[in-house]
Amino acid sequence: MSSAAASPFLEVGSHFEKGQPLHIIEVMTMFTRSTRRSRGTVTEIVMHDAGVVVRKGQTLFKVEPDESLVVEDPKERAARIRARTDEYLTSVL
Repeated sequence: MSSAAASPFLEVGSHFEKGQPLHIIEVMTMFTRSTRRSRGTVTEIVMHDAGVVVRKGQTLFKVEPDESLVVEDPKERAARIRARTDEYLTSVL
């Protein structure tokens, strides 16, 4: 079966699990499966055609992750770490 005739792993709206293959890339006759480290849903397929040349870092899919990233304030983080360190030092001294 040629790569052009192969059905895609995912379509827009497809939900994928952690570690599920999203696509296969051929580099110098070696095929590599690409997976994600998180779960999510495909919102857009940017690269539709099989057999086209892609560059490192090029967007192939756009996804909406199931979990959102929460950025912690650096001052709050430092205070939390300091409090835990003080608590630990108090318990061992």
